Amino acid sequence: MLFNRRTNAFIIGCSNMGAYIASQLSSQGYDVTIIDKNEKSFRILPDSYSGFKTLGNGTDFDFLDSQDIKSADIVLVSTDDDNVNCYIAQYLKLILKLPIVITRIYNQEKSLVLKDSGIKIIYPTELVSKEFFHVLTDIEVEEEQKKEDEKK
Repeated sequence: MLFNRRTNAFIIGCSNMGAYIASQLSSQGYDVTIIDKNEKSFRILPDSYSGFKTLGNGTDFDFLDSQDIKSADIVLVSTDDDNVNCYIAQYLKLILKLPIVITRIYNQEKSLVLKDSGIKIIYPTELVSKEFFHVLTDIEVEEEQKKEDEKK
């Protein structure tokens, strides 16, 4: 666990990534609340998820305040909209001054508004692309090894 005391984590957006991270954090003993405006989104959470599921809009700051978002040690913003993610993340980090705010952004150009904000950004497109080239390199190494083995 990242912290010595019970860590309070909020996930805004029950996307595949949000659901997976919420599930992993809850299994590691974090107090987790996942928020989504679509109740059907919670269906992707596994049965083992032991945190809270809260129906609400992450862009409604009064709603977030009513959920005690100010008590969060970690917030992941993972809605399906880069603009919304930037907007919510800025509120959480720059206005509420939460310690750890992480957001998912697909279009790197949109993250320019977050520059020097202290908000950590996950770029799935970049991560998948890097993994593609790792896999490709592994395949090339395997092929070279096969050729070397055939020569013996």
